[in-house]
Amino acid sequence: MASSSPIIAQLKKQDGVVEDFEFAVVTENDQPLTVGMTTYASREAFQAIAGGIMQEVVTQAYSGTFTPTVAQNAVRSSND
Repeated sequence: MASSSPIIAQLKKQDGVVEDFEFAVVTENDQPLTVGMTTYASREAFQAIAGGIMQEVVTQAYSGTFTPTVAQNAVRSSND
């Protein structure tokens, strides 16, 4: 499923973005619902990208079109 959002397209171009996913959610009604997930090379990469991209007017307008319900931060662990 390809995102139609220019913000996601712009996000994917940033150094430090590993991959971006968007999933269609199956619901009992006809309202379209998607869940997005972006993976970053590091926490520092996320902070650098978010610091810049969230200041853009188009990003702020896009973010105002939905209510985030969950935000999750995960860090890769190692068994070393």
